[in-house]
Amino acid sequence: MRTKSRIQYLIRGLMAAELICAVILLVCFACMPRAQIVLDASNTQALQGAWQEDGRYVCMQGSAGVCLQSVPLSLDAGVYRAEVSYDADAEAALLLHDESGGYHQLLTTAVSMYDRTKATEASVGIYLKHHTDGAILEILYGAGAELTVSSLTLTATGQQYTIWLLWLLLISLLADGTLLLYDRWQRGVLSKAQLSCGMLLVAIWIVSCLPLMTDQAVYQDDLFFH
Repeated sequence: MRTKSRIQYLIRGLMAAELICAVILLVCFACMPRAQIVLDASNTQALQGAWQEDGRYVCMQGSAGVCLQSVPLSLDAGVYRAEVSYDADAEAALLLHDESGGYHQLLTTAVSMYDRTKATEASVGIYLKHHTDGAILEILYGAGAELTVSSLTLTATGQQYTIWLLWLLLISLLADGTLLLYDRWQRGVLSKAQLSCGMLLVAIWIVSCLPLMTDQAVYQDDLFFH
């Protein structure tokens, strides 16, 4: 009877500790400062356009290519969100590239900027997996297009830490499930065969969750969903 009670108390204690840890992680994430870079005349290169006195950037109607480009930015590894407010009569694009990074070091780098009939704002989540001193944020547009940029920012969101929360949930659910099955087997509710089948299902579930522990947990829209 003692063994059974200890297992039940252990399960309850683990669940309480898991809930507390999850709340602490969520609070820390919510209170985390968001460093923001505002792109303006001081840290950009006006390639095909000019900055106006009111802070807007107006692209000239010329050949297709890069309209506005930031100077090389020094960024730490992490998740960033690039946001732009604009007015355009044709589709353009906002992207970030880093020539110093190797393959798979920079994920989700571009977003379309649709014409004014569809949208006047665009944003994209960017996952940078290494520190860089050469990240460049730029806006591309088509030949003869009219494009005015009202604001352009790059914000560090810290959302790469959500993978820690996923690890916590996975490990805690594994421990709870294992102890629960063992407790029911000790009390005679489950046979040894049923216990083995339950453990097999738990193992299958863990394997199916492994993709969440990779880059997919911080990749594009899946990141913000989790």
